[in-house]
Amino acid sequence: MSLVVQRRQTDNVTILSCSGRIATPEDANQLLDAYWQSVKTTQHVIVNLERLSILGSLGLGALILLHQWASSSGRQFKVAGSTGLVHEILEMTRMTDVLSIYTHEDQALAALAASAA
Repeated sequence: MSLVVQRRQTDNVTILSCSGRIATPEDANQLLDAYWQSVKTTQHVIVNLERLSILGSLGLGALILLHQWASSSGRQFKVAGSTGLVHEILEMTRMTDVLSIYTHEDQALAALAASAA
């Protein structure tokens, strides 16, 4: 199953809910494109990986790019909902030290709200 990204907006945050996999160049580009579409209308982005089954090296690279792009433009980028194998991959690659990762989407939203206060 290829990547499916559903986008929704709340306040000044876009939530990109990913399902399927991020394992091919097309999958990674789809996530990057969804980010660029999102920052046209909101300041911050949360990528929810709750329904993601596979996170390959191209997916890791895409998440790093999103983090760098957000940081360089004064935006905040959060990752939420990583579980099982996806979370293990994030831990093994030490992305948990680089990315702001939250167990639940609500926690990521609360962190954004707290930083805005």
